[in-house]
Amino acid sequence: KDLFELEGHQTSLGNPFFKAQNELGKKTSPIIINLLKEGALLKGITVTDEFMWSIKGSNIHYKEPLNPNAPDRLTGGSSSGSSSAVASKLVDFALGTDTGGSIRVPASYTGIFGIRPTFRNLDNKGVYPLAQSFDTVGFFANDIETMVKVGEVFFDEKTNLPDKYLMITDAFDTLEPKLRDQAISYYKKVFKEDAEMLSLPERFSLEKLLDAYRIIQGIEAFQNY
Repeated sequence: KDLFELEGHQTSLGNPFFKAQNELGKKTSPIIINLLKEGALLKGITVTDEFMWSIKGSNIHYKEPLNPNAPDRLTGGSSSGSSSAVASKLVDFALGTDTGGSIRVPASYTGIFGIRPTFRNLDNKGVYPLAQSFDTVGFFANDIETMVKVGEVFFDEKTNLPDKYLMITDAFDTLEPKLRDQAISYYKKVFKEDAEMLSLPERFSLEKLLDAYRIIQGIEAFQNY
């Protein structure tokens, strides 16, 4: 995704005018260096929605990335080029970023695997921000085996899993009742007695959280660009 700093590369953020005035990269992002050290090869830079500000996957300045698993459909964004490259089997895996769905949406649209890790799980050095309060680096692959291999390099620190999980039922309230019941039943089975169900207090309702997210994201994006 063309928002990682690469030595000698003029990062565009999906905008040719920004690219024209941007300096050549002085250093390569540590995330990419770690992957290269473990044997990965960098095959290319992929298109992104303009300034990463979209969920659609279309960029007026560039040809629309192909969705090979649904050719008449969009790839989703803003990591559109990365998901397209993986779904088209041009690469084994590709890096992207997710601020508000920019890995999860294209993974869903193109029918591949994608992960938005826990926030701040990774150092974002050498990655141009959209809204730094939410930006996370993640990746796509066509199969779980590759996801695991990349993950072993990506997440170099071992994490102790918690003893108890809290399942916020509000997160399922947007689903149709039948699907909601299936989802909750599935997670209860996975976590067994380690999970506790709870609802958010009114001041932290999903609508209020979403409003806060939109405001913070918009302010940070405006300040950055």
